[in-house]
Amino acid sequence: MEPIRIGRGTNIQDGVVIHSKSGEAVTIGAHTSIAHRSIIHGPCTIGDEVFVGFNSVLFNRTVGNRSIISDDLSMAVGRAKPNGSKATRPRSRSEVIPNSRPSWRGNVRRVTMGR
Repeated sequence: MEPIRIGRGTNIQDGVVIHSKSGEAVTIGAHTSIAHRSIIHGPCTIGDEVFVGFNSVLFNRTVGNRSIISDDLSMAVGRAKPNGSKATRPRSRSEVIPNSRPSWRGNVRRVTMGR
């Protein structure tokens, strides 16, 4: 088994599954929030101050610092999301919007740091 590393001040909500196995470590940064019923499957690296929405699935992904992954989004085996990205799921496809709004980043801080 590979390690699962969770950074300081990170909020892992109920129903979340974090899975790693040989050669597939999971690292979750500081002050990040993983919302209810999400699945994080290694290999996976999630940066600092990230919000992963309800029911989201991340597998073999790298998510940059201060990024937002919307609810019900499945991001399996793909490119890295740069710092400050916002990944949403419109009706028929996934879309990445760089440089998420400060109000979204503020919400991540409120959830993970109580600010």
